[in-house]
Amino acid sequence: CDWSSDVCSSDLSLTAITALPASATSAATTLYVDNTSPTCTDSGAGTSAAPFCTIQAAANIVEPGQTVLIGGFDNRYTEDVKVKTSGTPTAPITFAAANISFEDDGPDHAFTLAGVSNVVIDGLVGSSADDTVLISGSSHITVENSKLTPTPSSGATTSAGLHVTGSSSAVTVERNWITSSNAFGF
Repeated sequence: CDWSSDVCSSDLSLTAITALPASATSAATTLYVDNTSPTCTDSGAGTSAAPFCTIQAAANIVEPGQTVLIGGFDNRYTEDVKVKTSGTPTAPITFAAANISFEDDGPDHAFTLAGVSNVVIDGLVGSSADDTVLISGSSHITVENSKLTPTPSSGATTSAGLHVTGSSSAVTVERNWITSSNAFGF
């Protein structure tokens, strides 16, 4: 082909162009969450232009290989996030943060991974009156670069920054800061 003169010859002829059905297109690799965005909505697709308002909305639709980017400058999320979808060994699900913190003042955990596998939590700052992050019956989980602080009420010492329980296996905990004034760190 000579693109400067718009002349091209080929033995290949194209007779039709067929669009892929919507179900055959790949999902976005990043889902965005920003509760301070004026365009946030929990009923959208979690794009950078219209992010989710809650982490749970993204957790409800995340697929293997996707990253949930939890953002906004110095945002605070007060919710009980329950991760119900597993990644795969070659396509883990990642929850990553930029300048945010999450907390849970209620009886639940701030972040729960129960019965899932191949999930990464990276860079979250969180606190909870119960275990900040609970990993139960899960495998191939990574918690890294995070600051987790249990804040039990009334001097109780039964909560932890990170609690791994049940038949959990292959849990990697690295480069975290797990602190507490009156409870267990790990």
